Amino acid sequence: MGTRRYIFGKVLQALLTLAFVMLFNFFLFRVIPNNPLELYARSTAPFTPADIDQLTQDLGLDKPLPQQFVIYAQDTLMLNFGDSFSLQGQDVKLAIYQRIWPTLLLVATSTIAAVAIGLLVGIYGGWRQGSSFDRGSQLFTLFVYSMPEFWFAILVLMAFAQGIGPFPSLFPAGGYSTPGMDLTGFAHVADVLKHLALPWFVLTISSIGSYALIMRNSLIAVMNDPFVTTARAKGVRRKQILWRHVVPNALLPTFTLVLLSLGFIFGGVIGVEFVFSYPGLGLLTVRAIKSQDYPLLQGLFLLFSTVVIVANLVADISYSYIDPRVRTMPIVHRSRVRTDVILPEISREGAIAGRAFSLTLLASAIWLIALSWDDIWRVCGVVHGPCVERSAGVVILTMGSIPAIVWGVGILVRIRRRPVDPAGSSRYVWALGVLVAVGAVLIASRIPAYTCARGKFDDVLVLCQHPPTVSQPTSWLIWKGVIWAIGLLAGALVAVRPRFVKQTAPIAVIVWAVGFGWLIADTVA
Repeated sequence: MGTRRYIFGKVLQALLTLAFVMLFNFFLFRVIPNNPLELYARSTAPFTPADIDQLTQDLGLDKPLPQQFVIYAQDTLMLNFGDSFSLQGQDVKLAIYQRIWPTLLLVATSTIAAVAIGLLVGIYGGWRQGSSFDRGSQLFTLFVYSMPEFWFAILVLMAFAQGIGPFPSLFPAGGYSTPGMDLTGFAHVADVLKHLALPWFVLTISSIGSYALIMRNSLIAVMNDPFVTTARAKGVRRKQILWRHVVPNALLPTFTLVLLSLGFIFGGVIGVEFVFSYPGLGLLTVRAIKSQDYPLLQGLFLLFSTVVIVANLVADISYSYIDPRVRTMPIVHRSRVRTDVILPEISREGAIAGRAFSLTLLASAIWLIALSWDDIWRVCGVVHGPCVERSAGVVILTMGSIPAIVWGVGILVRIRRRPVDPAGSSRYVWALGVLVAVGAVLIASRIPAYTCARGKFDDVLVLCQHPPTVSQPTSWLIWKGVIWAIGLLAGALVAVRPRFVKQTAPIAVIVWAVGFGWLIADTVA
């Protein structure tokens, strides 16, 4: 695979992931029960119902949901996240910008220190495997790796900020700098470092364990490679073997971990900053959650997600240059004859079952998307009021159906281009059995059940604690149980008898279509 094609593929994956995050970020805060306008009205001057209606029109919340998403996407691309509810109408972008620098200072310095200490501990522990240093370092790294960061932060705060027993009060309890003191130059730097010391110490110690453990295990694995044995046979000194041969190769997994941790370390920063009242993004997130500041939460959620996605992208691209084997792996194409790749033939039963299952999956997913969106526009028309939650449910169904469509297409492509082994092809027959069983369950659930507590028929699948004496409810319950039993038995027979797949595949598709179609029809109606 060429370098440009590899980078283009990774960038495209990152952009698609970011688009999904934007979509999820948009609908996440629109299915929450609380009305954000009422929260905004309570956080500012008193609002009348007429003012709230006018604000709804000004913010575009009376427009259809798809049109709101287009406006949201345009504003997000322009880095316009709106005004905060809890910060007296301050711009969300400005609020994040003011808090991001303390967090970057804390994260950058603690990550550099944790990586340096963790790598050294892992290198010497792995090189001297089984020694006292190795056993002691493993005990230490496992302890700091498993302990909760907020718990450790509380202990450090009690010991070094308040003073307990022999520990005097050496550092301030929180904040970024001393309030009320206009310090400049070296005095300001010293004051900031004094406030930074305790959260930096907690975040550094908490992060050492992962780097040390990964480096140690990677070093031990590389030490068993043939090139290390060759270097020892040539008489190369132990230090040269360690630093010139073993460490550079063992650094590859740790390098990826360091880049990925830059994204996920923000999760730990939230707890540490909250304990020490450190005015960064973590404390701002806690404040936004407590005050239900939805615009600020949207901006912070998008920022954290973007950091993780970018960190993954940088890790993938950088790792491909450090280890060229990642981007030089050959791709097997259908039109090429590869003598170095042996592809076993798939059985006919597996191919038929796979095609039947994938086509049924595709038809169900596409049908679900079409009917759900048709129901929204037919029933709700312009999306507003109670239809917002219904529209959010349709979007969630759509997002869940898209992976099913991709999975179905992937099965078809795999069967056509890259056959699987005969043993693995049986899973498609098992999938047909699952279709029969689940389809029968859906059919049985549509039959009215007799609810003992209500004393009447109910569409919900409810089992009576005591068998009813009325003949009609008893007959319905018997039919429900019979369909359950037949469906489960038929699914088991389909799964264990792959030779009869030509007969069982149409039965599986029909049972699934009846059960799934009946369920969707009742739901839409």
